[in-house]
Amino acid sequence: MSDDQTRGSAEPLQGALEMLFSGKRDEEAFRHLLAIAESGNPQGQYIAGMLYALGKGIAKDMVKAAHWLARAAEQGHQDAQFELSLRRLAPSGASSN
Repeated sequence: MSDDQTRGSAEPLQGALEMLFSGKRDEEAFRHLLAIAESGNPQGQYIAGMLYALGKGIAKDMVKAAHWLARAAEQGHQDAQFELSLRRLAPSGASSN
């Protein structure tokens, strides 16, 4: 994927999410989503963080979740900022839900 495809266009992100939530090819969909996140797309970073936090399409990993949420939050993604604040306020071992 080119930088323009991953950073500026919603189409690759939408395609990866459709694959992921159709229940088919979760690993492939997550790989596409991760490429979008790695390109600097804040929405892709937020979604990657949430998927790691929830364990959807990938093994649950709170360290990676925090990493991707922080990268999105640094770019001004408000949902990522909110999720990070919830996770920082939650007692150890508590769910943010």
